[in-house]
Amino acid sequence: MTDPSPKRCVLLLSGGGFQGQGLFEVVRRVAGTRTIVADIHEEGVTRYLCADYRRVPPLAQREAFIAALHSMIELDGVTAIFPSTAFELPLLAELRDALQARGVSVAVSSTDALRVLLDKRATARFLADHDIATQAPVDARAHGFGTPLFGRPHGGWGGRDTCRLADTASRDRLLSDGTLDDYIWTAFLPSFDELSVDFAIRPDGALSPLVLRKRLRTSGGFAVVSESVDPGSGEGAPALALAERAARAIAGIGGAGLFNLQVLRTPDGRSMVSDINPRFGTSSGHALGEGLNLAAFFLGEDARQGARHAVKTVRKLQDITIARLPTQPTALVFDLDDTLLDHKRWFAAKALAAGDAVAREWGDAELFRETALGLVDEGERRQFIDQLAQRLGWTREQHAQYLDAFRAARVEAPLFADVPDALAGLRAMGFKLALLTDNPPATQRQKLERAPALGTFDAIVFSQDAGAEKPDARAFHAAATALRLPPAQLCMIGDNLFRDGFGALRAGYGGAIVLRRPGAYIQPHDDLARLSTFGDDPRLVHATDLVVAREILRAR
Repeated sequence: MTDPSPKRCVLLLSGGGFQGQGLFEVVRRVAGTRTIVADIHEEGVTRYLCADYRRVPPLAQREAFIAALHSMIELDGVTAIFPSTAFELPLLAELRDALQARGVSVAVSSTDALRVLLDKRATARFLADHDIATQAPVDARAHGFGTPLFGRPHGGWGGRDTCRLADTASRDRLLSDGTLDDYIWTAFLPSFDELSVDFAIRPDGALSPLVLRKRLRTSGGFAVVSESVDPGSGEGAPALALAERAARAIAGIGGAGLFNLQVLRTPDGRSMVSDINPRFGTSSGHALGEGLNLAAFFLGEDARQGARHAVKTVRKLQDITIARLPTQPTALVFDLDDTLLDHKRWFAAKALAAGDAVAREWGDAELFRETALGLVDEGERRQFIDQLAQRLGWTREQHAQYLDAFRAARVEAPLFADVPDALAGLRAMGFKLALLTDNPPATQRQKLERAPALGTFDAIVFSQDAGAEKPDARAFHAAATALRLPPAQLCMIGDNLFRDGFGALRAGYGGAIVLRRPGAYIQPHDDLARLSTFGDDPRLVHATDLVVAREILRAR
């Protein structure tokens, strides 16, 4: 969900992969934010999550990459940039001061700080210089191999390409191929707990709350199961204190952006910093589960998003299925409520605004608010005011007064976050667009007036004016007439399986896409759908949102 007029535009660079997916999920939850994902690959995970996914030149084409960056800043009004991987950090650090002079916040450390944080040898010296516990590097050439050594590429990150040396023969093989010095070597620890600490540092050096978690299970180098660690426990307190000292030292050398730091806890109770990643960690979304948004903190907002809880987070693979319609439509006909506009948010805002006008003078304001919100969330619409009056014990006069206030209330039209960019993208793909909506025309016009992003339609049809509401075929035919196209060339996009989806097919539309938005009034049930005449019709497909719907409609 988003505000009608986003106050900022955030660009995620190299955001097409799993790293970008985690970062996107965090940034999209910052209120009032429009998000653009840019990547060198046409295909990417976040292409099917973000309404505005761009392809940019690779970093190796330096001037072309910088030109694309400046173009997005200028044309899209980008106000903040977050790197998704370590690859783009050096160039962003080089450009940081100039970009910040243009009013663009860049979540990247200074060039001097990156020289320390992107080289594990330099990081080890930095930690030692600041008296922060870490494993001391070992000279593998002189090591006697009474104990094994563990090697990490000094320019690498995460668990990639690590190496274990158990004897002189394995060391000599690396010596012979010239790769021994590519690693930083430390004593091999046969047993330890690995804790991750996620935090943010603003450009002014302000440090966010730190989030401490234990990596319970890793897969492919990613923490897939993490658990909150109590910062006041015997395990958590020393690790958190050590991490906070390291974070403040990082801020002192020009560190800025989102960070992930690793702390090892040995069986004898020692805590040591093992890694510092000057970027968002792939599993750092755990902080959201605890109620903290680190991207929001960097952007100058309150990091807290609800009550803070200790949680366990599990990262899982989930397929997004992009179905194909049998025929490509010429035009798209959209429902409004719960398809483009978050109807429950709108309804709740209108109910509360009317309460501010009259109802709070009659009794317990908190009881009114909770009762009104509860009715909205339960799905009550048509008898909302009757039910509200009954539960609160209003008189007939109070009922009438609140009804007048409800009708008069004017509130913003909260569009779903994907709507503005998705509609613009569909328009750019060549589709004609129409709106077909059932609710009273006066009410729907109020919504449209307060949602400028919906001014892109070629035709708007209020079904009540047309003489019949969906699923009556006359409503769908009225939209076809307004577009001057035969029904077979149209595709209906709505949230109601029977009214929007099956109704459109019964009216002769060439296809229908049913959205399943979380929190919508209508939630289709697959088993009930199969009982319908159109339950297995290939002309009807489902999508989670307009981003997936756009991909369904993309030409093959």
